[in-house]
Order: sequence, then structure tokens, then C-alpha cells
Amino acid sequence: MIMANCEFIEYSYQPLLLDRVLYPKIKLIIDYFVSTFLQQETIDYNTVKEIPFDIFCVFYSVIRARGVKWAVAYFPNDFELIVPLTKVLKYRNEMNAHWKEQYVLFFWIWYLLLCPFDLSSVQESGTDIAQEIYHLAIASFRLNNNVGKMASEVLVRIITRKDTAAHFFASTLSYTIGLQMFTEDPVLWFIGTLFKRGYKEAFAKYWESDLMEIIGQVWDIRRQMESEIIPYSMTKELLMMRVLTAECALEMRMHYEGKNAVLFKKNYLFGIKEPNAEQENSESGTEEDSFMTNAMYYLDYLYDNLSNNALRIRVKSAKYLAELIRHTSLSYRRVAAFELINRIPDSYPEVVHGCCYALASLCSTHSLPDDIILNIMQVTLPILFDVNTMYDYFKSVVADGVCYLFWACVREYTAVLAQIADDVLATLVITSLTNEDLNIRRASAAVMQEFVGRLGNENVDHGLDLMNLISFHSLSLYYTTMTVILPKVAAVSKYRPNIVDRLKLIMQSESKGDAKELAGKALFFVCPEINQEEKIDMNRTEIAANTVIWNAYLILGYAAKFQSLDPQFLKESIRILSLISQKANSSTPFTSSKNDTNLSFLLLKAIVLYDRIMNENVISAEEVLASFKALFPLSYLKSTFFSKNNDFGMDQQCLWVTSEWLFAHQCNEGVDYCRDLAKAALEANTGHSMRLFGSIWWEITLHFLPSAIDGMKLKADPEAHKARALAIGRLLRICPHAPNWSQMVQNWAKLGCADYTREIRGDVGSWTRSATLSCMNDLLRPFRVDFSSREWTGYANVGKACEDEPVNCFFPLSVGSCLFPDSKCWGLKEEKGKASLDSEIIDCFVRLALKQIMEQHTRIRQLAADLLFGLDRSTSLIQMVAGLVPAEHQNSSSASMPELTKCLVGAIKLSALRPTLLRGLIYTVGGNSPRETKSMSKELIEVISDESTAKAVFPELVVILKEEASAHRNGFYPALRTLILCCESVDLATVLDPKLQGELYQLIPKLAIWQTKNQNTAVVKSLLDLYALMLPLWTPERNVLAPALPFLEYPNAMIRNEAAQVLYMHCAMNGIEPEAQTILESGSFGSANFKESVAALRSLCSFSCSVCVTNNPVRSVASSPAPKSSCLESPFRSSR
Repeated sequence: MIMANCEFIEYSYQPLLLDRVLYPKIKLIIDYFVSTFLQQETIDYNTVKEIPFDIFCVFYSVIRARGVKWAVAYFPNDFELIVPLTKVLKYRNEMNAHWKEQYVLFFWIWYLLLCPFDLSSVQESGTDIAQEIYHLAIASFRLNNNVGKMASEVLVRIITRKDTAAHFFASTLSYTIGLQMFTEDPVLWFIGTLFKRGYKEAFAKYWESDLMEIIGQVWDIRRQMESEIIPYSMTKELLMMRVLTAECALEMRMHYEGKNAVLFKKNYLFGIKEPNAEQENSESGTEEDSFMTNAMYYLDYLYDNLSNNALRIRVKSAKYLAELIRHTSLSYRRVAAFELINRIPDSYPEVVHGCCYALASLCSTHSLPDDIILNIMQVTLPILFDVNTMYDYFKSVVADGVCYLFWACVREYTAVLAQIADDVLATLVITSLTNEDLNIRRASAAVMQEFVGRLGNENVDHGLDLMNLISFHSLSLYYTTMTVILPKVAAVSKYRPNIVDRLKLIMQSESKGDAKELAGKALFFVCPEINQEEKIDMNRTEIAANTVIWNAYLILGYAAKFQSLDPQFLKESIRILSLISQKANSSTPFTSSKNDTNLSFLLLKAIVLYDRIMNENVISAEEVLASFKALFPLSYLKSTFFSKNNDFGMDQQCLWVTSEWLFAHQCNEGVDYCRDLAKAALEANTGHSMRLFGSIWWEITLHFLPSAIDGMKLKADPEAHKARALAIGRLLRICPHAPNWSQMVQNWAKLGCADYTREIRGDVGSWTRSATLSCMNDLLRPFRVDFSSREWTGYANVGKACEDEPVNCFFPLSVGSCLFPDSKCWGLKEEKGKASLDSEIIDCFVRLALKQIMEQHTRIRQLAADLLFGLDRSTSLIQMVAGLVPAEHQNSSSASMPELTKCLVGAIKLSALRPTLLRGLIYTVGGNSPRETKSMSKELIEVISDESTAKAVFPELVVILKEEASAHRNGFYPALRTLILCCESVDLATVLDPKLQGELYQLIPKLAIWQTKNQNTAVVKSLLDLYALMLPLWTPERNVLAPALPFLEYPNAMIRNEAAQVLYMHCAMNGIEPEAQTILESGSFGSANFKESVAALRSLCSFSCSVCVTNNPVRSVASSPAPKSSCLESPFRSSR
């Protein structure tokens, strides 16, 4: 049942697909419900109690997803089911049924009451089924929810059927009038349903009695709300409109059918009267005069509501007004339509929406003559273009009303609209492609598809292509619509001129910056069709953001198609660039969107690329250098304006392209300035500056490569480390023939993969490790046998136009990748100079990959797997690793990672791989990722269950612990936790040799004193756990008290108490140190007087405690103190 409800949610926006996919499943459920519960011989309380509630939930989901009118197709219409359904509803009500159960059962009964059968034919002995249904409905119709509304439908249906007792109708009216709370919303809903669904014979019979009294009360409520006697309620307003509309419509039908009279025989519509209307009114009958007055008053009221601020009031008023106008003569329908049309131009958005909705309601039933439709189109077609000038709220509302009007006209007046098909289609196509609002785009596309489908594909130019390109799903993202769908439509249809005009209008309008920039990017793909006059006209506009965007993307578009631009246009663009550059130092007024991308970068990049591609020498080196210095002052590299921009931003693209242009044109002054920029970037050492350093042309920055690698040792922000690793990796990839290239690659890879910095954001060092591994993979691409060019989108054919990949890579290192909008690819060309990598690099990469593949971060493990199994298997080390893992698991997929890591954990048994694997394994076993830690710990325990393997693992773990502690690295705590896990999993007496035991006895107190200075309670607690595990290995020649002293004098009372208990239990069980037992048993270590007890224990030690004076955790000689900001001040939190 839960799966069925989930599928309803999935298909809720695709009702036709829902009917095809889910109907067989729902039919099985309904057949089961009918056969099991409804077709039994006797239906009692216990039988009904066994019906699962989930069945009703599924039925309700069907009704909700498909609507009341379409959901009836799912339910059987066997009229004999009305008796068991009535019993089920009766018993479920006695059980305090859920409202979904009541709604489904009332819906099914209402559906069966619509069937043509005689209720007396299904009567049971002693039971009046009509009476049962009537009582159930009358008891529920006052509920203020969906159940009450459906009960009202059932009640109206049962009292107006011809095969039910006549007194039902009269008693219901009397009951309703007698209600003290007549103004309740459910009661008004019932009255409206009664007027809308009731038979006119029943109304005619009771017209002069109860019915008129009900109408009078409704009118009184309406007047009291206008006079503010009772509080205003929108819900009550809508319900009264429903009642009064149904009453007026019923009276109109009765006048037409019963009296054979035209209701509006006077020219009295919307307050318009003929000259003698009042005199003729006075001479006519009083009954019709009264009716005319009420009807006209109500019509004027509905007409005034078309300008109401409340959307629901406007929509309902428009529908009710159309419903009443449909009952008038053709001449008055024409007058009403023209009155609505004349109100649309130069009106408020509310009026436009209300009038369009009223006209749409009239057109949906073909109530208007054909000649009026062309007038409607003439007035409403421009509205979709002008909708962006309105407030954000009214854009969607007004466009929704216009699209609904178009849809109604397309369905009912296809032949009329065929006369102006080109104008209608052009409006719909352009609106669906360029409007910022998603709902407007999709509504226009729906109307366009309806129109093309009714006209026929053969009668519309590229009609099938339009329907395939402009669809519900393809218009989801505005960016994709403008940069992908719009160029395709412009290429296959005749609407390219309309599209260009629309893009120009967006540029010149007050649209948001994002819309203008997207319009410029769309212009990039369609620009070759723009004529010279349009280009020159744009030059005459004032210098503003729209001018910069238009000129820049126009230049880039022509460059991409290898077409020359007008020299006058280029000169004007260069003049604009010089003016912008002059203001760049004082302010940056030319911003295109929220991400503060400076449009001056865009224009400079466009001009430089055009000159580089076309070789027309349109700009001199002096002009480029002047603009370049103005836009990239040395202080710009130290700013944090773009500090969070990790993409290949516009400033980086501009710097990349311009520095290459200066180098290619041998502008010595410009090259020297680029070197100054590179030097300033390295000195700033921020994420922003390092990204800009990597954006300078590689032949200029190659000189700084050794110093950049040395800078990876400096302390900096994680963003700076990541950006530096990326910049250096790209430089190393470009220049494999550089001096000492092999050594620089190894140094860079080792430093990048050794960053385990942690802060409040977590393991921020993983950013650098991930970036380094990614660049290592890129560096290996020329040497990989499984290299796929698809993975590197920068390598494409010359002149290949594609909207989602940087192309045109005919320059050295693909400067052409910056030609296309939103280029995120550096586009570095493959160097084929080296036949293979040096064995030293391969061994270095293998060891680094083996360490990282044991990581707790999935992304890092996947990158390491890609690197490891993509290397040239020419060395013995990589052959050994490849032989450990089956071929089907030698990939980075999520399914293969568990098996891959399991195989590599087993490789700890190999002495050649053990040190490297353990140095990576500690970060997962002792890390803070519970799932990964639990899985990897289990694998490690299985491996060290072998005694020989355990004897080899423990010395290596102690070595790692010393290394990490002496270097003050974050790997110390994970290594400590891993060592504790191994100690808990094996028999230490058989695994640890005496020499290693003694080494640990000396190491534990030194580490404890060191961590006491750093006040790392979690680390000290772990050291105490290791000390407790080592106590059973005590031998008489070792002093058992000295290693415990650092824990007994630790500031934290919990640590002191636990250490005292551990030491006391060991001494008591082994019968040693009786004096120490007395001191430990006193319990003073939990109080503030613990120092006296510690002094007493210290006096019992048989050797001096000089071991406690050193700050270095490994060497016993004096050394420099730990840094104040040691990485161990924030150790990993153990997940165990």
C-alpha cells in the first residue's frame, strides 16, 4: 500500500501515464476489496472492522491524483454495491472512522447514485436504503472539510432523484432554514450544490415556499457583510457567490424553457440602458422587474469583482459571470464580450487577469461568435510580451489568465486562429523560451503544443521539431532554456528574427541582471543572423550593463563562427572598454548578476579572443595592456571579493586569455607585469590569489613552479591549499619537459596528499588531498591505456559547435575553451612528448594511492582507485597491487569499493605494502565516520587474528605513532585509537615481544605529559586505556607506579579516579606495592587534595621521574616546545 501511494506521488503530474501504468494495480486492489468485503452474504460490525485502513488511503490517492470526474473510471459502477457500501459507511462511522474513509465511501455512493437504476430494486427486507443514505448524508454535510462537501453532493443527489420519497426535499429545506447557524460555510456549500445539481421540477414545486426564503437569507448575509455588520470572510463570500450564481442561472433556464422569454430583453447590461429603459421598466410586470433588478445587481457585482485584489474572488467571479452570460442571447453575449475586451488595454493587472479569465470561460464553451476571437487575439497577444514590466506577483497571474484564454480559443476556435497562426505561434514560442517565470514558460508551451497538434504538423513550419524541443521538462531551468533550447529552436524555425528582437528587448528593459546575461549568452549562439544596422544601433546606446553584455557576446559569437565584424562596431567596443577601465579603480558599476561577475572582464576577454582568432589586429598592445593593468592591479590579488568563487570565473578566464595574448604578441612590458601578478599571488597565499596564479599563462608562471611547490609547506587557509594544489598540478601537467620535472611531481604529490588539517568545518585537508588526486589523474592521462577523451571536454574538433562543452581547441592549450559562455574547462592540450612515466613517479603514486584508498572519504577513495589502476603496470609494485584485486573490482564504482578495500586490507600481510596501507588505514579505523570505521575495523581485526601478521603490525603501528607525535600531526590520535583496537583484539602476551613492551611502557607517560600540556582530555583518556591494556604485561623489573603518575596528576578528576582504580586493582590482584594500595584506596584523587597523594606515590618510585620533564613525546632529551596551534589541540573524536 505504501508503494502504491509513492507511485501516485510520482505520477501525480502525468495523469495519462498514471492511468496506463497504475490502473491494473488499482483494479486488483478494488477487486480484492469488493470480493472480500462487499460481496459477502452478511455484512456486520466485525466484518467491517477487518477492512484495512490502507485500502481507503489508496482509493483516496486515486481520487486526489485524477480528480473526481476522472477517478470514477477506477471504481466499478455495479448499482448492487450501494447496499454494502452504505452498511460499511454506517459501521465505520460508529468506529469513529478517519475522514479519508468517509470521503471515499461517500464518493463511491455518489457515483452509484448517478447510475440509471431504481433504488427500490436493491432494497433489503426491513431496510429503506434511501432513508439510510439520507440520514448518513444529513449527519455529515455540516462538516467543514472535504467529507462535508462530498456528503452535500450525496444529499442533493438523494433528495432530487425521482425514485425517492418526495418529502426528502421538503424536509431538507425545512431543516436547513431552521438551522441556527445558517451562515456556516458547509451549509452555504450545500445550498450552492442544491441549486447547481437540483432538478428544475423540484425547484418549481417549492419555488414559492422554502426556497425563496433561503435565497432571501443569503442576500441578507451578503448585505450584512457589505455593511460590516458581520465580519468579512473570503470563504463565505465565495460560497454565497456559488449560491447566487446557481440561483440566477436556474431562474434564467426557467425563463428560457418555461416562459419562452428572453431574460435581457432590455439593453441593460453592465449598467448600460437604452434611453427609454426606465419607462419601459415601469410599464412591465413587477415580477420580472424584480427579477431583472436582482439579476442586474448581481451581474454588476460580479463584474466589479473582476478587479478584486484576491485571486480566488477574481477567478470565481469570472467563471460565474461567464456562466450567467452564456444563458443570454447571442447579441448580448457579443455586447458583454466587447465590454470585457475594451477593459483590457491600459488597465491594472488585476483587471486584465479577471477579464481574460471571463473571456476564457466563455470561449471554453464556444459561447462567443467567431468574429470576436480575432479582436480578442489582437488585444491579448501583446500582453505576454509586456508581462515582464509588471510586478513579480502579477507576471505569473496575468500570464496564466492569458494562456488560459489562448488555450480555450485554440480548442474551440482552431479554424479562426488558423488565419493568424504565424503571429500566435511566434508569440507563444518566444514567451515559452524567454520568459523568466517557469509557470509562464510551461503554460505558453502547453498552448503552443495544443495549437500545433490541432493545426496539424504538416500545416506548421517545423511543427514536430517545435513540439519536441519546447516541452514541459525541457523548460525546467531558465539557463538551459536560454542557452540550449533557444538556439536549437532558432536554428530550425523561422522565428529567429523574432527571437533576436526579443533578446534585444530584454537587454533594453528593466529585467534583472541574470536575465540580461542569459540573453547575452543566447545571443552568442544566434548572432550570425543579425544584420549590420542592428549592430551599429546598439553602439549608440549609453554605456551600461546591457551594452557591455550585448557587445561582448556578439563579438564572441562572431569569433566562434569565424565571421568578421564591422570595424566601426569593434572600435566602439574598444572605446567602451577604455571608459570602463578608467573607472575600474574607483568603482565597479558594471555587474551582471548576483555573483558580482565584472562585465569589464567579459568585454576585454571578448575583444582579445576575437583578435586572436580572426588576426585582424583590431586592438593594439598598448590598449590591451592599459585595460589589463586597470582591471588587474596588484592589490586585486589580495582582495577577498571573489574568495568564495571556486569555478573558472570570468576574471580567471580574462586573465588566462589576455596573458596568453600578451605573451604571443611578445609584449615584454605585459609579460613582466604578469610575472609581477604571479609573484604577488604567491605572496598573498589566499584561495583567490592562487586561483588567479593558476590562470596566468603557463609559459609565464613556469619559472615560479619550484617556489610554488615549496609554498605548500606554509600555513594557509584550506581554500588556498586546495587552489595551490590545483594550479601546480595543471602546470606540471603542461610542461613534462621542465627541468627536475620528475622530482617536482613527487614533491607536489607528497605534500598535497599529506594535508590532514582539521578545524571546526571538519577534515578540511581532504579538500587539498582530493584536488591533488584529481590533478594526479589528469597528469597521467597521456600515459593511460584506458584514457577516454570524453572525460576531458576540452579536447574537441576545430569549429565544432556544442552548447554544453568548451570547444574550438585549435590554440595551444585550448584558449578557445574560454570562447564559450560559462566555460569551466581549462582545456589543456595533451603532451605526447614522453613515452612513459618514470618508475620513481609510478612507485610514488602507488604508495600515495594505497594510503588514500584506505581513507574514510568516499570521494578520495574513488579518486585513489582511478589513479591506482590506471597506472602503467611496468613496475613490480603496481603489478603486486594489481594481482591482489580481481579485475571486476578494479574500478571506483560504489559497488566495488567494499570489495576493493577488503582485498587491500588483506594486503597488510605483505611487508612491502604494510607500512603504506597502515598509514592510510589509521585515519579510517580511528576516524569519525561511524559506518566506515566499523567496517574497516572489522576487516583489520580479521587480518591481525593471524599471530604472525599481528607481530608484524604492532611494531609498525608504534613507529607510526612516534612519527605522527614527533611531527605534531593529526594522524597521532587515529594511530593511537588504531593501536588500542589492535591491543583489544589480540593476546598481547604472545604478540608483543619484551622489547616492544618496554618501549610502550616508556612511551605512554611521555605522551600523557605532552597531551596534559595541550589539555586534550580525549587523547589522555585513550592513553589511559592503552596503559590499562598494558598493565597485565607487568614484570617485577618494571616500575608499575611511574607510568601512572601523569594520569594521577591530570587536572580532570574523572581521569584521575579511573587511573587510581586501574592501578589499585592491578596492585591488589598481584599483591604488590601495599603502601601504594593504601594511598590509592583513600579516594582522595577525586578531590582537590590529590597532589598530596601524588607526592606520596612519587616518593615510592624506585627511580627518578626525570622522564616527565621533556616536552617531546618521543625523545627523552630536551627539545623545543610544541607549537601553540598544534594540530593535536583538536583531536579526532573517537567513533568507538
